Amino acid sequence: MDEAVATLRAFVADLPYDQWWAGLAPHLTAAGRQAYETVEPAWIPASAVDDGRLSAYPDGTSAIVLVGTDIGQYRVQLIRETAEYPWQVERITPPEGY
Repeated sequence: MDEAVATLRAFVADLPYDQWWAGLAPHLTAAGRQAYETVEPAWIPASAVDDGRLSAYPDGTSAIVLVGTDIGQYRVQLIRETAEYPWQVERITPPEGY
């Protein structure tokens, strides 16, 4: 759950692209890096991040965490190769309507 919150904090950080990407990319899987490398951070509507809440944990290698922000809850999908590997973010889904 901590990785989801840390990733979303990096995602909503108000920074120039190079600094934003340097802070976000280490949290992401290869597919996540590919999906978010072209995002313009100035267009991300959220600016403040609250706590996360585990929503789904179907096995030891995937989880869904709902993370509150100033615009609503983001859904953060975490994965890892095995239970011994660290969590990484595969997908960040904004609240409905964003």
